[in-house]
Amino acid sequence: MDGAALIWPAFGLLAFGGVLQLIGWHRGALARALGTAPPGPPHLMTHTGRVMIHTGRVRPLAELVGPLSGEKCAWFRVDVRQNPGSRGPTAHYRWDEPASFAVGGVEVAARLLDRHLYEEDIHAGLAAGLLKWHDVPEGRCRDEVARLQAAGMRIRDRRGDFYRITEYRLPVDQPITVLGRPRHTGHGLMLTTGGVACGVSERPVEELRAAARAEAATTRLLPRVLLAAGAVVLVVSLLLRLAH
Repeated sequence: MDGAALIWPAFGLLAFGGVLQLIGWHRGALARALGTAPPGPPHLMTHTGRVMIHTGRVRPLAELVGPLSGEKCAWFRVDVRQNPGSRGPTAHYRWDEPASFAVGGVEVAARLLDRHLYEEDIHAGLAAGLLKWHDVPEGRCRDEVARLQAAGMRIRDRRGDFYRITEYRLPVDQPITVLGRPRHTGHGLMLTTGGVACGVSERPVEELRAAARAEAATTRLLPRVLLAAGAVVLVVSLLLRLAH
């Protein structure tokens, strides 16, 4: 057998094992953070350097409605795909509002909604279990585009353009678990991102801890097996090439 034929399988095993190893590290860090993070609210803590767990119900910091649905919410994201799948000019527009919301009297950065604590809840990169969404049927969407433009969203609309538009909303009074790092702002403390182990979920803390431990355990062995197999195949390939 020619050793060159084994090079790419070896690299494939090493690459796949490396990716799974990174996922395993992330899940392990998340399990450790969920298992050791102290409970909030963070204004009772004497320092702001440690990740904390905070639970409660979502409240808006100001009255807010989704620009397309008209439903009350504490935060929204409008995602606009222009000419999706087309060979012509395409564009992607996104509008998030506001930058934060409240949970049990504590301000929480909206960027945590892009971080998830339970992988089965992911939808469009968001913690979907917390959100409601409104899909506009794909098409010209003239009324919706005009409404968004009037609200200040900069969409360059051309004749013949078609759209796929989705509005995501964080409902008021939604139960939420937040794993975040408290930081000082100009008017108090805010829970925000910090390190790889942070995020939000609608699930209770004990369920998240159990799920994180189970996922970390299942992803610990397979990467090691793949990396070891890749190393063995690579060594065999090199030995075969030297023999020739």
